[in-house]
Amino acid sequence: MITKLTVDILRHSIRFDLTVIKNGDEVDFILQFDGVSSFYFVEDAGEKRLYPIEPDEGDYTEISTIHYYKLGVGQLNITSKSETWVKQYNSSANFALELWNSLLLIEASSILINGDRFNVNYPNTH
Repeated sequence: MITKLTVDILRHSIRFDLTVIKNGDEVDFILQFDGVSSFYFVEDAGEKRLYPIEPDEGDYTEISTIHYYKLGVGQLNITSKSETWVKQYNSSANFALELWNSLLLIEASSILINGDRFNVNYPNTH
């Protein structure tokens, strides 16, 4: 369960404070992405994204899956029929997190799990 989510654009990081049930006990974890150069969140797929479900008391969000892509997911480009200036922004996320029925794509150079840093040397320009 995600207990706190912090997006720090100035420090280029996204941090999740998590609580996991392990052998009947609650265990806290910190998952942090550093060197974040882009991120993209979408609530549900297609037109469903426009109609999010309002949470009830006691509802929570959890990370369903985390995927790492050494070479990235491929180019993510912004297009607009009316605002051509946005096309200069693009990225290729190397982490994909499913949060229930939502998706968070992150382009980052390292990930920390409870303080242990894993540098992914991304983007790999060699």
